Amino acid sequence: MSHPLPDPLPIGSLALTLKRTDPRNAGLAVEILAHVGAAPEWRIEDGYRVRRIDGQPIPSSITPSACRT
Repeated sequence: MSHPLPDPLPIGSLALTLKRTDPRNAGLAVEILAHVGAAPEWRIEDGYRVRRIDGQPIPSSITPSACRT
């Protein structure tokens, strides 16, 4: 039986990334830092600011300087 995920994911939660557009990003263990919501200009329906738990950079990510905030 599956359990629904909270919406949004709580800050500090651990998660695995999905493939989406770059297969290098699939299956990375990350910590949720912030929920940023939708970013239509990047085709993101529900975005999060995350960091890898192993300290390595995310191969393909949108940086804050690339987003309008």
